[in-house]
Amino acid sequence: MKSRAARPSSLQGFTLTEVLVSSALLGLLVVTSMQLLVKVDSESSVMQRSQQARIELLGVIDSVGALLFNAANISPREGLNSDLDRRYKGLTAYDSASATPFCKHAAEGGRETFSIVRLTHLKGKIFTEVTLRPWNEATPASNPLSKLRLSFHNHPSYPFQVTDTTPKLERELLLIDGENLASRRYRVTHANHVVTDKDPYSDVAVAGSTFIYTELSVDLPALPNGAAQTPEPLQFISGSTAYAAATSILCVSASDGKLITRDEATGEDRTLYDPAKDKFKITSFAVTYHGTTLASVLQSSLYAAFPTSLTAIDCVNTARVSLELAPLAGPTSTPIRLQKQVLLNNFNLRRPASCN
Repeated sequence: MKSRAARPSSLQGFTLTEVLVSSALLGLLVVTSMQLLVKVDSESSVMQRSQQARIELLGVIDSVGALLFNAANISPREGLNSDLDRRYKGLTAYDSASATPFCKHAAEGGRETFSIVRLTHLKGKIFTEVTLRPWNEATPASNPLSKLRLSFHNHPSYPFQVTDTTPKLERELLLIDGENLASRRYRVTHANHVVTDKDPYSDVAVAGSTFIYTELSVDLPALPNGAAQTPEPLQFISGSTAYAAATSILCVSASDGKLITRDEATGEDRTLYDPAKDKFKITSFAVTYHGTTLASVLQSSLYAAFPTSLTAIDCVNTARVSLELAPLAGPTSTPIRLQKQVLLNNFNLRRPASCN
């Protein structure tokens, strides 16, 4: 009998050792590939979060810029720490959190890393009303002439809309004299919707006529420390303009790290940005001020942390806002930094000639 021919070497199987070595190498390759994929996915996730945070931050810094742009220019100036210091012009900064313990404040090397801003700003998307008769700030409350009479427009874009017969109360208004001699903020304590046949200017009845207006009881807001302000004999002519306004504190919350505004009249907080939802934290929020001219608008060294530290406080017309974010945890990425320069519109419109 013929013996069976030997199988060609090309048809022989792998030895057990070869199979084990190949399996080990394949397993190592799979593990390495998975680690690489996890790393790439993690880095991609960080990049996506960074990109999303940057996009949101652009909107946030624009919102802060809009608040500053609409900051009210108060004249004559109010007191800040006392009735006589005359340091509040509608925009200022605190150099500590003692008056605002809900805010984060920090400074390093003469530079603030967390600013606290107090500002009176005009409310957006609300039109103005005008005074219907002359009014004097110093008129005693017992005198009927102490009531501020304003025009009335039945539209939600105007302040003091009627709900049944009681106007919706705006807590604060800015009154600008028709001859631009004064610009003051007042606390609104009561509002009354009036429908009458008496002329609101003279209080003389006009047969067959109907007059509709809003009558307000107002007083000067208290200082931040609760002290009262002393009224001044400021006369506002008929046709002076009344704006709905609010005075707020702008800062990073000390409790949760959100960028917020707190309304002084109501105590209500409004969140401008919550970085935690993007897995970031705010590591710096700084606002500086300058009385710029065309020649100095870009000179950073001239910007001051506090408007009141500038020699010519009435010349302040520009603010610079800087925001910085860093990841909360996990793979690190480059901090996100954005800066915006804001022209303070209402401060720029009325400045002493010496500022130029």
